[in-house]
This record gives sequence, structure tokens and C-alpha cells, in this order.
Amino acid sequence: MGFFTKNETTGGDGLLPLTEDRIAAQFDRRGEHYGRNDNGQIGGFWDGHLYFFYVLSDGLKALQVRARWNRDLPIDQYGRLLEILNAWSRDKIWPKVYLVLDRTDNQAGDPDNCSVFAEFAVNYPHGLTDSQLDEHLSCALGTIGQFFDHLDEHYPEAAAAAKAKQERERESGA
Repeated sequence: MGFFTKNETTGGDGLLPLTEDRIAAQFDRRGEHYGRNDNGQIGGFWDGHLYFFYVLSDGLKALQVRARWNRDLPIDQYGRLLEILNAWSRDKIWPKVYLVLDRTDNQAGDPDNCSVFAEFAVNYPHGLTDSQLDEHLSCALGTIGQFFDHLDEHYPEAAAAAKAKQERERESGA
């Protein structure tokens, strides 16, 4: 009755709780550049986009990767952006994507800017292996990156402007 026999090579022995330190260790093994804020949360820039890696635990440990597309679009793009985001969400499993209306000057008043975010989340009620964590980090970075590339195809002017700004900041040491 091999069906009910525990397979010793894939048993629970390799499952460990998800922690920020395990995420950092994976990034160290991969040679990724990242930082930590005062709360110990991990974040960094991939292709110029800001990513944060959260360990959520409200009964179940979960990895949440949240990233912001580093392009700002005016409020008049709201309808078009919403159509693009809805089409992505209809056709793809990951990442979850959403639109936030805000103000470029951070003051009170009507929004004048569209910000786009993407999220990847997986829960681990019993822990996970290092291999699983590496795979899920790769999946998060890859699928979110694909989505941001997709947006860049729809907004090539905004993409070119953001990349030019990054290059100027890199050259000036900012």
C-alpha cells in the first residue's frame, strides 16, 4: 500500500517557517541587492521598480511581494489603465494588479495621478523548503516584471521617461 506510505525524501523534515531572514538568505545566495527598513522588512529595486517582501502571519504564514510600477500617469489615463489591468487579471493568475489614485504633491484634494501596484502572495501553513522559497521569489519577480513590461508596451513614452530619469540619477550618484 505505497499510496499511504510516507515518502522519506519528501516528508516534512525540510519544511521550515517563512521568515525575513530566510528571504534575505535566498537573495544573498542569488547575489541580489536588497535592503531592510527599520522594521526589518526587505525591499529593493528590480528594473527600477520598488519591491517589498512581507512575511504575513495571521494564523498562517504567508509571503507577500508588493511592487510599484515606477511610472506616473495622469488621471486621464484611468479608464485605459483600468481596462489593461482588468484584462491582465482576467487572463493571468499572478500577479494581482490594482490601481491607486493619488496626488503627485501629496496634498489634500482630488487625485491627479494613477499609480499601479502588483502583488504576489502564497501561504505556507506548514512551512516551506528553501527550494520552494527560491521558486516563489523567482515567480514573484518574474510575473510582476512581465506585468510591468506589459504596461511599458502600452505606455512607451512613460517608460522611456522613467528610464531616462533613472539614468540621470545613476550618473549623478543620487
